[in-house]
Amino acid sequence: MVPLTAVPALRPPRTPRPAGPAPARLGPGPAPALDHASLHTLAEAVSDLETVASRDVRALFVSALDPRLRRRIDSGAVPVVFSHQLVLRAHRDYGILGEVLDHLAAWEEASAPMRRVREAAAPLLRGCGDT
Repeated sequence: MVPLTAVPALRPPRTPRPAGPAPARLGPGPAPALDHASLHTLAEAVSDLETVASRDVRALFVSALDPRLRRRIDSGAVPVVFSHQLVLRAHRDYGILGEVLDHLAAWEEASAPMRRVREAAAPLLRGCGDT
């Protein structure tokens, strides 16, 4: 008996394998460029919002988020961890950071911390179609 791999004409075709796993992209269009410093600054600002700092208010806020995003973040996490998850997933995975920030703004009613969030978000929202 001769193994199939020993006969060149009968070998299964080899498909090239990618060098590494591709990052998961769940939203439409190309993934926005990641500026880790800006993401961190934004997440820190988001963690100062009353909507995020208060566990009860945060749970209500999360219940109104896009279901894809809602399932991928831990609303029970400490505020800084929650805000990092929220910002990263909304920006990188779904491209809906602007929409999430608009939703936060409605909950915050033009607070000073929300103005800081908008300022921190400006570099991330510029040029990615996420307004």
